[in-house]
Amino acid sequence: MSYVYKNITGSTATEIILDPTYVYNSMLLCNIHASDRVSIDLYITKKVDTETTTIVAHEIEGVKQYMTVPNTEINSKSKANEDGRKLNNSYDAVETTTYTYYILKSLVLPYSGVLVLDKEELTYDTSYRLYIKLNASDSAVDLKISQGELRNLNTPIQNPGGGGIGY
Repeated sequence: MSYVYKNITGSTATEIILDPTYVYNSMLLCNIHASDRVSIDLYITKKVDTETTTIVAHEIEGVKQYMTVPNTEINSKSKANEDGRKLNNSYDAVETTTYTYYILKSLVLPYSGVLVLDKEELTYDTSYRLYIKLNASDSAVDLKISQGELRNLNTPIQNPGGGGIGY
């Protein structure tokens, strides 16, 4: 068994990059701040398929509207809507839709406190990305992640968190 060690500091969300070919058995989080408690968000995110559609903002007769447009139309010069009016097709791409699911939300870990998450909390579809965010710029947490056996990438697994099927 091997381990992944990470030191997380500050209040910016940090991606925890793990090798998707392994199963992870546990994660130990330790508050290493000199005197304060820390509030922790641990979550997974997934962006929508940006190869086929993009959410865009455009104006119709001076009113900004949002819609999903096939990427093949993003570069088109002009397009008419159903009643023949021309759209102002200077499409402005809006942020890609991201789905976020929390494993921990605003969990308060006291000074020198330790929290251990089990395999069930660390099992998720590998198409998602894992992030941690601390509450203050001077916050600090150490992570120790236990790497287990190789994942069978050809057999779907049921996400114990109810997030559906993963590989």
